[in-house]
Amino acid sequence: MLSMANGLPRTWLLLAVFGLPGVVLAQEKTVGGVPGVVARANDRGPIDPATPLKLTVWMTMHHRAEFDQRVAALYEEGSQTYHKWLSTEDLLGYAPTKAETATVKSEMERRGLSVTEDSMNPFALHVSGTADKVQAAFGTEVHDFEKGGTRFHANVREAHLAGEAAGLVASVGGLNSNPMQPLYARAVNPATSNSASFVPLQKVQSASAGLAGFFTNNCFHIPTSYTIGTEGQLPVGVFYGNVYGQPGKSCGYTAAQMQTAYGLPAVYAEGQQGKGQTIAVIAGYGSATLTTDVNNFCSLMGLPKLTSSNLETVYSNGMPYNPSLGNQWVPEVSLDVEWSHAIAPAAKIVVVAAPSGDNQDLEYAIQYAAMNKLGTVISGSFGEPEVEIDSYDLEAYNTVIEQAAAMGISVNFASGDQADLGFGTSDGTVITPSDSPYATAVGGTSLGVPGGTGLEKEVGWGNNQTFVAFSSTVVSDPPYDFGTVDGAGGGSSLYFSKPVWQNALPGSYRLDPDVAMDADPYTGAIVTYTDPIDGPIVGAMGGTSLATPMFSAMWALASERAGHSLGQAAPIIYKLPTDALHDIVPATSPTNVVGTIIDNAGATFYSAVVLADPEQATDSFTSAVWAIDGEFLDLSFGTDGALTTATGWDDVTGIGSPDGFNFVSAAARH
Repeated sequence: MLSMANGLPRTWLLLAVFGLPGVVLAQEKTVGGVPGVVARANDRGPIDPATPLKLTVWMTMHHRAEFDQRVAALYEEGSQTYHKWLSTEDLLGYAPTKAETATVKSEMERRGLSVTEDSMNPFALHVSGTADKVQAAFGTEVHDFEKGGTRFHANVREAHLAGEAAGLVASVGGLNSNPMQPLYARAVNPATSNSASFVPLQKVQSASAGLAGFFTNNCFHIPTSYTIGTEGQLPVGVFYGNVYGQPGKSCGYTAAQMQTAYGLPAVYAEGQQGKGQTIAVIAGYGSATLTTDVNNFCSLMGLPKLTSSNLETVYSNGMPYNPSLGNQWVPEVSLDVEWSHAIAPAAKIVVVAAPSGDNQDLEYAIQYAAMNKLGTVISGSFGEPEVEIDSYDLEAYNTVIEQAAAMGISVNFASGDQADLGFGTSDGTVITPSDSPYATAVGGTSLGVPGGTGLEKEVGWGNNQTFVAFSSTVVSDPPYDFGTVDGAGGGSSLYFSKPVWQNALPGSYRLDPDVAMDADPYTGAIVTYTDPIDGPIVGAMGGTSLATPMFSAMWALASERAGHSLGQAAPIIYKLPTDALHDIVPATSPTNVVGTIIDNAGATFYSAVVLADPEQATDSFTSAVWAIDGEFLDLSFGTDGALTTATGWDDVTGIGSPDGFNFVSAAARH
């Protein structure tokens, strides 16, 4: 198990001594580890030596231990510097000197690499060169890999740097190009992979009922009995229970409905709508159709449109390297901006677009946003399993997020959409960068679920699917279990120690998430974006990509009410009174789906637990029959693999979901 990573990676010195004790003739330092993803991917062999590579060389911060202590004091109530945030000039006091930067630049150029400096950011150097020169410079070997249809390269040996520059470099990023994944989710039939909700924008705009003709937030209906089979033939199935969905409509919340669900009208009535606040959205690539897509959303939702004065895209390190790879980020960027705007309609939004989805570029985008003070809140809806990322990238993310926290910026990241990652445990199931102790990790709930608790009737997000019939006449005998299809991420880090504001929680390591909001695509939110094939479309989406921008916007409302930046959210929300957050606890419905299948062997009864087959055999969940694509599924809510909700903090929803006015006003008092 790896140790606490608030300091710099250890430095190894190789001493070659020839007769003169204490004389150091060679110095070498490890500046990159082997990412865990290489053990889970198909190795396609050494990279072509002529392949151009782009790297980020992260310089060593001066006085890092002092910096860590200074940041800790900023968040310690009662300290003389509580919430007295660092300026950009203060942060630059920990930066390498010009002479140190020149030394590293000279070493890179001596090895045949090109170097670009950022005059505003002395913490990083942008380095490029062919693969053969990169491998020689850092004493490593880079291979091509394939995993899940994604091609990338990664180093198969640790990276090292020798010479005078070694002691000045913390790490090198870019040897591993396995991209971060945007964390949006759609309601999908797993058998057909068909999305359940998207329709052409023009169809919605021309319909007399508008959105109401296609979407509803009344997602569940009174229990119904279904008899499935062909008359006079076996097998026959009889199922009874809650019903999900409506014919011709998808479950999807409008902005007004979501605002009401989280008690925000009372906040708006007090005058807080995000005025004077800026939310910086970190994303790969950006979106060329963003302004049009967002304003289509505003028209549908009755929200004020965004203009160049309150919606801006900034490219942190140049334009995208390969724009075609950015298509998967277009829905993400629209989702982030639209639902930040839906919750804080008067806030400015700045999209900080990295040139790729690689770690080094997203790390740099976070630092760029912080050092240029592009937002009082930074919101990111992407991630990859911590166990697949090497410790030096974990350090790089943690460092840039800590720098943002030092400047009074709350950095909020999605906790993930793959439940326990299939591990069957909650240990090591967190994703990066939400695992940073300086970030606030946002988990997920399902909204408006029968049996759920509180005004919003929320449960922890986690869906299992079981086919009970392939048509109205063909029953599945026995029912076919797909298991967990998606759910909020969380659990325990294997790398970062527990921050002080989690001292009351069990264990010694950082626990995710801290807070949660609606993330279930089956109780999702309406989004518009331009698909490269289908054009402008409207549909319901979820994922912790939905929860995160909504929470970031709510934190902007709290900062507006306070009249100043509140900084990192997590240290405050763990101190809030119980009425500020809705504790998400295990919940069930008395009319969960049950069934009996009659075949040649007789009648077999399937209880709700057996039918839904939650992986951890919990009996606290809600299930409903979902008829889609001519098939019948048993869809469960609150089944999240090894992750479970509980009274108090839990690894699905953290300490709960924000309770509108109580949350905003209580947070503002800090």
